[in-house]
Amino acid sequence: MTTIRRNWTNRVAQIRAAARSCRAYDSDSGNMLPVDPARAFEAWESTPRARLTEDTPGQKWTVHVHSNKFYVLTAEEMAAPADDASPDEAPAASPTAPPGPRLPAPAPVRRAGQDSGPPRGSRHRGAPGHIRRTGQ
Repeated sequence: MTTIRRNWTNRVAQIRAAARSCRAYDSDSGNMLPVDPARAFEAWESTPRARLTEDTPGQKWTVHVHSNKFYVLTAEEMAAPADDASPDEAPAASPTAPPGPRLPAPAPVRRAGQDSGPPRGSRHRGAPGHIRRTGQ
């Protein structure tokens, strides 16, 4: 991955000419939406901290504006949706559709040597697992 400097005007012009399609990350839906490639360059030029990187030489570039705002430029044209799709195929999800259900987080894994006793700083006294009986 190579970072393209703002003063590399010839290289930037070559990338502008080669970029045929662009997808922008939509933080509201979590999907990549098709946009005009000029929009990515406008965001890169208007935001001082944004950076342009070449991911695949001559094929793929990314404009990172912010962690929740980035554009992916490609040299290939994006495939247009086919109007003659067969009826037995499932329709593709809408780019603005909400993301699917979230899976629960995995349970923490106990490592060898970890104490399974009470947490440090507790007022527990006695051997671990010992039940203290009172009033007998």
